Amino acid sequence: MNEEMKLNFELIEAKFGYILACLSSYSSLDLSKRISEINDKIVLMKNSLIDNKDYVDIRDVIKLRETLKGLESRLPNDNQVPLQGHKIACLLFELSVQIKMLMLKIEKEDFIEYLSLSSKFLYDCGRIVNVEILCYEK
Repeated sequence: MNEEMKLNFELIEAKFGYILACLSSYSSLDLSKRISEINDKIVLMKNSLIDNKDYVDIRDVIKLRETLKGLESRLPNDNQVPLQGHKIACLLFELSVQIKMLMLKIEKEDFIEYLSLSSKFLYDCGRIVNVEILCYEK
């Protein structure tokens, strides 16, 4: 793995940490545990690429796909929304885009699928934060 990709993974990991710290004040949203699990799997991906091994299992992709379906049921529709609103929502939107950018540099199909689901999950979490904290969504 090249140094730029490694640094991208580390930046994503740091942003996850910051988001999780911000979410600790909003336990009623029930998002922290699942976001933390996604972060753990992305760290495993980084380690997989460093060690040239596969630490991520296809079952993780399947589990995240099911978790995403449950999360989406909390949202009114799948229309694209403005990437603005509450501070935590903006951080989640930013991390979602950063993960999409990382996907452009990854070649392993299972990793790409997991990262794609992760990006969508974080995007939807941002929407939930806006709806449930600010009652804001255009």
